Amino acid sequence: MQKLLKDLEEAKKQAEENEQRFRILFEKSIDGIILADLETLKFFMVNDQICSMLGYQREELINLTPHDIHVESELPWILNLLEKQCKGLVTLAENIPVKRKDGSVFFADINANSVTISGRQYLMGTFRDITDRLQSQQA
Repeated sequence: MQKLLKDLEEAKKQAEENEQRFRILFEKSIDGIILADLETLKFFMVNDQICSMLGYQREELINLTPHDIHVESELPWILNLLEKQCKGLVTLAENIPVKRKDGSVFFADINANSVTISGRQYLMGTFRDITDRLQSQQA
């Protein structure tokens, strides 16, 4: 019994350390990160960088969906890419127009893959702003 309690305590400690490592990596990323619930597509978790990129407070972004951050005219194409990312058929979506809270648009490469957290499936999207690169290529 004593060994079982010791093993449980060690497992709990390891889980807490893993969660702390995840949070550090998540929050310190130079790319914006969104975790979206695969069933509802509602944003479940966001990092500070994506909040800055989009101009929203964290509390505002939670429960938004891809419909809220993409240009309406591009939604059919973007939702098709998103579906392919959910299925693992595509990971990188390039040159995606992303709409900020103020309505302005920037372009991002979005890498996405599904992840399981506490038994629930999410799509984790990593957003890299490529607007400057596109503008320099056009010049």
